[in-house]
Amino acid sequence: MRVIAAVGRNASGKDELADYVHRRCDVPVLASGDVARDMAQEQGTDPTRDNLHRLSRQAMAEHGEDFFMQCLIDQIEAHDWPAVVISGVPSYCSYKGSF
Repeated sequence: MRVIAAVGRNASGKDELADYVHRRCDVPVLASGDVARDMAQEQGTDPTRDNLHRLSRQAMAEHGEDFFMQCLIDQIEAHDWPAVVISGVPSYCSYKGSF
């Protein structure tokens, strides 16, 4: 399994890179933001930027800083993909040691 992590600040092109790799190589894309959006939907909360940030902070305070990366790892392990792109990683420290 190869994991390509698109790392960077907001609006730095992480999703553009992930979409490009997906189109060119047919590699699945997972995004840490999708985990937060799924949480909002499960709780019946509107997925506004403020709500997603609040839910993210709560989840990391409760489950640890690597909560979102662990959720993505669980999804990856449930499939037999040869490679996957993870988008929405804000910094190297968010995933360091997770894989």
